[in-house]
Amino acid sequence: MQPTSEIQAQIDALLSNIVEGCKVWMYLASRPLTEEEQAWLSTQADAFTEQWAAHGTRLKAGFGLVGNQIFVLYADERHHGASGCSIDSAVHWLQKTGDTLRIDFFNRLRIAWINPEGAISAASVNDLESEILAGNVSPNSPVFDLSLSNGADLHQRWLVPAQHTWVQRFLPARV
Repeated sequence: MQPTSEIQAQIDALLSNIVEGCKVWMYLASRPLTEEEQAWLSTQADAFTEQWAAHGTRLKAGFGLVGNQIFVLYADERHHGASGCSIDSAVHWLQKTGDTLRIDFFNRLRIAWINPEGAISAASVNDLESEILAGNVSPNSPVFDLSLSNGADLHQRWLVPAQHTWVQRFLPARV
């Protein structure tokens, strides 16, 4: 399964801005964002990243939205490293943004993958087995590894076939 051309273009655009020296934070929204919400989130994220700083030094930072559910925030640490306080400010900003949108960006028990139609699907771990039984996830389904935290890893293994991730334990045994 391959992402649709639109999702692939979003992935490519995001990855073109993220270098090996970037620190990366990825968040899966609890539901798809509407077009209006995506535009509003982009405006808010632009404003946040323009003023985001660590110890008084502005971070060289950016963001991207893949599909309508995966929000990625990054800072080029070759320029200046993100500190604990700056990371906390980003978390608080996204929590407040999520509250405004009525979206949870912090449920780490959700996963995202490319479905058979090439679009992004997401579900809770508790619903994963039923997604597999319904044919929405297969051993070759590309699963987003949202635990990656640097640009080098993101370029190399952001999308991994389900059979090569922890999701494989839910897949039917091969004969």
